[in-house]
Amino acid sequence: MIWKYQASPRGMNVAPLVENGIVYMGHGEQNESDRTVLGAVFAIDGNTSGDIPEEKLLWKVPKKTVSRSSPVRVGERIYFIEDGAALFGVNAKTGAIEVEKKLGRIMFGSPVVSEGKLYIAENTGRIWCLEPTETEIKVVGQTRLNDGSEIFGSFAISNGRMYLPTNKALLCIGVPKPQVAADLKLPEAPAEPAVTDTQIAHIQLCPVEMLVQPGSKAKLQVRGYNALGQYIRLVPEATIAVDGTGSVAEDQVYLAGETPTGSGVKLEASFGELKSTARARVIPPLPWVFDFEDKKVPMHWIGMAYRHQPAELPDGAGNGLVKISTIPKGTRSQGFLGLPKFHDYTVQGEFYAMDTKNKVPTTKLPDMGVVAQRYTLALEGSQRLQLRSWVSLLEQRFAVTIPYEWQPKTWYVIKLRAETAEGKAILKGKVWKKGEAEPEAWTIQGEDLTPNLQGSPGLFGNSTDAEFYVDNVTVTANEGK
Repeated sequence: MIWKYQASPRGMNVAPLVENGIVYMGHGEQNESDRTVLGAVFAIDGNTSGDIPEEKLLWKVPKKTVSRSSPVRVGERIYFIEDGAALFGVNAKTGAIEVEKKLGRIMFGSPVVSEGKLYIAENTGRIWCLEPTETEIKVVGQTRLNDGSEIFGSFAISNGRMYLPTNKALLCIGVPKPQVAADLKLPEAPAEPAVTDTQIAHIQLCPVEMLVQPGSKAKLQVRGYNALGQYIRLVPEATIAVDGTGSVAEDQVYLAGETPTGSGVKLEASFGELKSTARARVIPPLPWVFDFEDKKVPMHWIGMAYRHQPAELPDGAGNGLVKISTIPKGTRSQGFLGLPKFHDYTVQGEFYAMDTKNKVPTTKLPDMGVVAQRYTLALEGSQRLQLRSWVSLLEQRFAVTIPYEWQPKTWYVIKLRAETAEGKAILKGKVWKKGEAEPEAWTIQGEDLTPNLQGSPGLFGNSTDAEFYVDNVTVTANEGK
């Protein structure tokens, strides 16, 4: 770490603009300095080191919700766009807002600068060409897409043409044979300062994340850096401790240990007082059985901890997981259990849904299900069963949906089999009440002619309307695979 400024207690998604070491940034989350205020734009002098307190910022403008669009610079101003599509230009030195213009209702993409003009596409289809002046933001041209499309991206400009992605098409704007006179040669990168300080002030254990299988080996490195973040040398004399399965030999090679259903491993390198950590997920071959009687979310699962929490199951059924509804920023999620290269396997789990009866006029149920090979089988609260791939416009890609009546506070078994054959993915799903015999016939089936050929097993859930429980998750290889 060279320097650090704690802007917010929550994650941020805006790319910073950096010029001569000055960092311009925005966000739409709570401010660390005042958590009652959402959003801010600010400037940091990055030519420093250590923690940067609030009073050491070059400037800050609070109450600006810039959580999607990244800033650009034209002349002496930094231009930001709020989530509500309000464009404003800030003096790069003082932070004073000098010009503003409302562009629409919703903004996802970022402005792009070409020849001193701003090109901006607003979410509902409005496109702007703007020229900033000393006193205003002048409209050079504007238009609106008339096909009802939505815009979530930004312009890309190349060789006299502009490219814009929408949710319906990729648009190319320009003349058929543009005459381009621009110099396309990139400027020379600044030279790295000479290394004069060879004292190791920071170590880094690499790789920082690993995905391995039992018995496999991974060569580790401990890299040493000085106080300026410049690389000095490898540190073979550092020691590496293992918290979890496996061991590290003297040559800094990690040997993954055995585990029945998978495990998470923490590796810690030490060199004098300096320390650095890395993580490994150890994924064994199938089959797996998870009954959660240890009252833990498996450490090697991705996207599951916190969203799912250990819990005592209803009706004294032992221990399991509950998909909670108190998740800020969204209760719809997918979690993954294994290797992304897996294929031809079956995922099964037991699910028990609560409802919101007596809280709303009608009973509402959650959506819940399993994932196999990048396909989801979801038992939905709208009283239907859906088998789908992962895209926003389901019916334009691959989805099979059937009516399916089911009740809350009842255990159901959900089973999904994925198989690749003859250049397509064959998906088969079953749902039945726990305690009853598994039906011989599949409840729902589909064939994807543009198949997902591999993908990790996982769990799906949307607990916005109600929470649900999960128990006895199994993953098995299909017979003959």
